[in-house]
Amino acid sequence: MGLEYWRNQLDADNKQVNINIAEAHSIIKKLSLKAFEAEYKVLIMWLPEYLDTQGNALLKLIEEPPEKTLFILVAENQDKILNTIISRTQLVKIKKLDHTEVAQYLKTAQHLSDQEASEIAFIADGNLQEALNQLNTQTNNHFGILVNWLRFIVSDAGTNMISLVEEDLSKMGRENQKSFLFYAINMMRQIILIKEGLSSLVFLPAKELDFVQKFAVHYSIEQIEETINLFEETHYFVERNANPKILFLDLSLQLTLIYKYKTFPKGTQYI
Repeated sequence: MGLEYWRNQLDADNKQVNINIAEAHSIIKKLSLKAFEAEYKVLIMWLPEYLDTQGNALLKLIEEPPEKTLFILVAENQDKILNTIISRTQLVKIKKLDHTEVAQYLKTAQHLSDQEASEIAFIADGNLQEALNQLNTQTNNHFGILVNWLRFIVSDAGTNMISLVEEDLSKMGRENQKSFLFYAINMMRQIILIKEGLSSLVFLPAKELDFVQKFAVHYSIEQIEETINLFEETHYFVERNANPKILFLDLSLQLTLIYKYKTFPKGTQYI
């Protein structure tokens, strides 16, 4: 279960995610109670990065917990957790699943074909929950759309670019748009691996591999990195129900500046 799924169940809309001071005080109260049925009391906190500054209320309890009391903080982004909490905990990192492990699971448990399992595993990038989410989205030709879109962008084919945005990207539906952007981000990351001489870490079907190898020859790492930033920013706005036609057209124009005219947004390194 991912954060967005949980937010949707709560009808959270665009409300900010946080663990507030009232919840922190509730935790303190519950852990002050005497254990009755078991020897240990265990608190499992999901996404402690959303404690924000209000997590200070728990610092004393985390530093000096009651006897036989365990805290397990399950986080996705270590950098967003308060440093004062990090300093009081033991960090255990769990590696993401290998591409082949996800694909094998999809084939055996979900009965997908080799091609379908490989494509979804690539989009999921080691995240099994994301792979399962992909099963609920409409199948799209992500690779074909991405290649055509980038071809129109690098050649500044404005009319074709607008048509693709209006007829394909803007009509996908929000979940498929998010899926497409995940796919595009992963493709760009594969291109960076090739440019850095790490081809042994790239596991792609023949068509996708041929594309990223050719693309890597013509464009710089700075261009690819800025593209990833723009894709991630667009994904953020898709989640918040921005107008998809305006959003993808604006993205297309920004990418055209980067690839055709080698002009970067303010604040990045110029070529």
